[in-house]
Amino acid sequence: MPLPSGVEAPPAWSPTSEDLLALTTAFETALASGPAPAPAPAERRPVRHRRVGWWLALGALLPMFVLLLRTPFQDWLPIGDVGTIALRVAEVGTRHTPLVGPYSHFGWSHPGPVLFEILAPPYRVFGTGGLLLGALLINGVAMWIIATRLYRAGGVAVATFGIGCFWATSWSLGLSWVWYPWNPNIAMLPFAALLVLTWTSARNSRWDLPLLALVASFLAQTHVAYAPFVVALVPIALLGRGRRRAPGLVPPPKPPRAARDRAPVFLAIAVLVVAWLPPIVDALVHDGGNLRDLVDFWLTDHQTLGFGSAFRIVFLELSVRAPWIGFHEPTFLGAVAPRGTPIPIGLFLVVGAAIAAWRAGDRFALRCALTVLACIGVAVLSIARIVGFAYP
Repeated sequence: MPLPSGVEAPPAWSPTSEDLLALTTAFETALASGPAPAPAPAERRPVRHRRVGWWLALGALLPMFVLLLRTPFQDWLPIGDVGTIALRVAEVGTRHTPLVGPYSHFGWSHPGPVLFEILAPPYRVFGTGGLLLGALLINGVAMWIIATRLYRAGGVAVATFGIGCFWATSWSLGLSWVWYPWNPNIAMLPFAALLVLTWTSARNSRWDLPLLALVASFLAQTHVAYAPFVVALVPIALLGRGRRRAPGLVPPPKPPRAARDRAPVFLAIAVLVVAWLPPIVDALVHDGGNLRDLVDFWLTDHQTLGFGSAFRIVFLELSVRAPWIGFHEPTFLGAVAPRGTPIPIGLFLVVGAAIAAWRAGDRFALRCALTVLACIGVAVLSIARIVGFAYP
C-alpha cells in the first residue's frame, strides 16, 4: 500500500548474529521441554482398563465359583490314576516326599512333582475334597491369566473370544473336568494360559516372566506330552520380550532402574530352581533316576502311531466337526480313529490370517497366527510319537 505524502518509510530490519542466536536458543528450549502433559482423564485410562479386565476374568471364573460351592457337598473317593495321585500328594512333606511326577504305565513317572506340591495344602486341610479345590485353584489361575492377558493385548473382543472358547470346551467335555485332579485334564487350561502368555509377551508386564516360568514348569512336569510344546513356545515368548506395548492399554514407561528391571528375572530363576530341584536331586541320588528312564524310553524304538494317524487326528480337531466344540469323536476299541482325512478348515483360516497380517504389517496378529501354526506342527510330531493307542 503506498504511504501518504510526507511520511518516510521505516528502515529495513536486518537480523544480527545476536538475534539469530536468541531465536536458535528459544527453538531448542521448546524442543527440549517435550509435549504438554496429558489431561487427567487420559492418565486414569489404564486404571479403567485394568478394572474391565478384572471384571472379564471374574465372569470367566463363574463356572468355577459354582463348582466351589458344590465342593463341600461332594462325597468323592479318588480311584485309579487319581487315587495314585492322592497317595503321592499325601506323602508331600514326609520322609517320602515325591521327587518325580505322576506315574505312567510305561514304567516311568512324569518329570516333576509340582502338581503334588500345589495340591498338598488343600489336601491337608480338607482331605480328598481338597484335591477338587486344588484343581479348581490351578484352573482358576490359568483362566485369570487367559482373560486378563487377552484383554490387555486386544481389548474386550479378543478377551471375550478366549473366554468363549473356554465355555465351548466346558460345554462339550462337561464342566467336571475343571475340578478333576487327573494330570492329563488338569494341564489343559494351563496350556492355554501358556499359549496366551507366548502370544502376548510383547505387551505383557515384566512380572509375567516368573509367571511364564511357573506355568511352563508345571506343564512339563505334570505331563511329559506337554514338554515339546514348552520347548517350542518358551523361546518364542522370550523373543517377544522388550517390544513396545500397546498404547493406551498400559501405564507409560517409567525411568529405568536396574534393580526394578532385574527383579523379575531373579524371581523367574528362583521359580525354576525351586520347581526343578526335586527331579534334579532324584537324578543325582539315583544314578540318573527318572529323567534317565524318560530319555532311555524315548530314544528306544517303539511301535508308534505314525504321521498318517497324527495328521488325521489333528485335522479332525481343526475341522468343522471338531470334538472340542461338542461333536462326536470317532473311536475304535476305545482309541481315536477318524474316518478318512478330515478337512482342516481351522488350519486354512490360520494360514490365511497369517498372510493377511503379514501383508497388512500387523506384527502382533502375525505373531498370534505363527504361534498357533507352531503348536499345530508340534502336535503332529507329538501324536506321531505316541506309543500304543491315542485315547480320547
